[in-house]
Amino acid sequence: MFTQDNRTESFLNQVGVKYCFMDDIKISILPDGWDNTNHGRPVSLREDAVIEYGTLMESGSPAPAVIIREDSKGTLTVLDGIQRLAAARISGFTRFSAYVVSTDSEDTAEAIRVIANARLQGHAESSEWTKRNAVQRLMLDRNMSAKDVATMGGWKASDLERLAKVLDWGFQIRCIGGPQKLSDGIVQQITNATTQEELRKGSIHIAEFLNTLLKAQFSSDDAGPYIEDFFLPASKVSAYKNRLKEFIETPEVETRLHGRTSSGMSVGVKLRRYLKSVIGVLDTAIQNGEDLQYVDEFFKLAKQIDQRLRKLAPHCKSGKETQVSGDKWK
Repeated sequence: MFTQDNRTESFLNQVGVKYCFMDDIKISILPDGWDNTNHGRPVSLREDAVIEYGTLMESGSPAPAVIIREDSKGTLTVLDGIQRLAAARISGFTRFSAYVVSTDSEDTAEAIRVIANARLQGHAESSEWTKRNAVQRLMLDRNMSAKDVATMGGWKASDLERLAKVLDWGFQIRCIGGPQKLSDGIVQQITNATTQEELRKGSIHIAEFLNTLLKAQFSSDDAGPYIEDFFLPASKVSAYKNRLKEFIETPEVETRLHGRTSSGMSVGVKLRRYLKSVIGVLDTAIQNGEDLQYVDEFFKLAKQIDQRLRKLAPHCKSGKETQVSGDKWK
C-alpha cells in the first residue's frame, strides 16, 4: 500500500534528512490521535481529499508513500500523508508503506510537517496560507532563518523576511488592543512609520487609531497619509491623544464612520497621496534602470506644481527648503 515517489525522495534530500523506505507497517501501531495533528493545514482532515484518495485506492490506483518519523523511543509520528492514511483506514487497509525519517532535530521534523504537503503537490492549501503558516511556525516560533525556510519551501528569502516582520508586528498590534486583522499593506506602513517601543508607549491611543482605521474601512493607500501624520515623533504620550482626536474629527473619517455629508478629504491629504504616488513610480523606474522619455515635459509639470504650491503657501520663499514638522527629530 502506497508506492515510492521521486518527488518525496527529492524533497527529503533537499531537507538533508536521513530516511529509508519501509513497507508492511501496521496502521494499528500508530499512536492514538495520529490524525488530529496536521501542521500543514488549518484543519487536520479534509473530507473531500480523504474521499478522493479512498476512491482512487479502491479503483487500484496507488498513492505516494507517506512520511513518518520514528523517535529514539520508537514512537511513530505522521509528518505528511494524514489524508492518505485516513483514506486507507476507511477503505479497510490495515498496512501501509512509508518513508521513515530519522532525525533528532525537532525543527527539521516540524519543517517537513509544515512544508511537505505543498511541495509534493497533494491536496495543498492556498500558496499564501502555506507561506504564512511556514513563516509563523518555523521562523517566528522556532527562530529558523529565512534562507533555511526559503530553500525548503521554494520561496524567496527576502519575501519571507518581509512577511515575518508583518506577522510579528501584527502580533504586537494585537497585544496593545489593536485590530485582530489588519491588511499587510497597512501593517507594513506602520512598521515604516514608528517603532515597537513607541507602539507600547502610546498603546491606548494607538490601538484606538488602528481600530478606527479598520472600522472606517480604509484601504492601504487611503490610510497612508493618516498613518504618517499620526506616527510623527512624539515627545509625550499626550501627543497621540491629540492626534487621535484630530483624526476622528477629520471630515473623511466622519463620513466613513457616520455617513455624514462632508466635503471629503482635505487638499493636503489628497495632494500628499498623489505626489507620493508619483515618487513611488519614479523610485520604481530608478530601481529598474528604466529610461524616461519626454523628460522636459515632466520638468515643466514639476515647475507648474511648484508655482501653485507657492500660491497656496506664499510664506515659503522659492529656493529655500521648507521644514516639515518631523524634520527637527531627524
